[in-house]
Amino acid sequence: MFPNVTAGKVLTNVRKEGYVRIERELSLARGTEVKAAQNVYMLRRGATLVVNVRHAGASTVPAQLYLSPAGGPGGPGGTTLREFPWHSVSPIEVSPGRAVTITDLPEDMLHMRVFHPGSRAEPATSHVRLHVGQPTQFELRLGAAPTVIGRVLREGKPAEGVKVTLEAPDRDFVTTASLDQKPMYSQE
Repeated sequence: MFPNVTAGKVLTNVRKEGYVRIERELSLARGTEVKAAQNVYMLRRGATLVVNVRHAGASTVPAQLYLSPAGGPGGPGGTTLREFPWHSVSPIEVSPGRAVTITDLPEDMLHMRVFHPGSRAEPATSHVRLHVGQPTQFELRLGAAPTVIGRVLREGKPAEGVKVTLEAPDRDFVTTASLDQKPMYSQE
């Protein structure tokens, strides 16, 4: 029981080791009391994912791994996937040659995307189905990213101290394309 909570929206976060975390927003009207029967949280056993990133080159920089539900909010996992705080799990640092274990995930199909400077994931998005009671092992592969080589000249001689930046001309399109999404009308 939490007496004297201010009216408005309240974010509840329910955690117990070995179970899938739940994050749910409650709307509290002034002068009301939320009864226990109206505020029920069903804990489900969590699944475990063990991920290793194999890099084609010799790198010591950790990769960044992002997890998301394959069905999107309201997908096959239903309420569990919608109420799981995905933002608190990703990104996950995965050092080259070391496996990382992520526990207490929802039992369902997940998307995995890995990012690493100078590399690109092969394939760009991987899918894995998690099951409670048996850790799921998965290896992500990184290959070399395209390389741009050039020179900056000043009066025919190499210029010193020049900073060159490459940028996507249409950031919205590149962002949605990298996440395997179709651009929405507002992004086209």
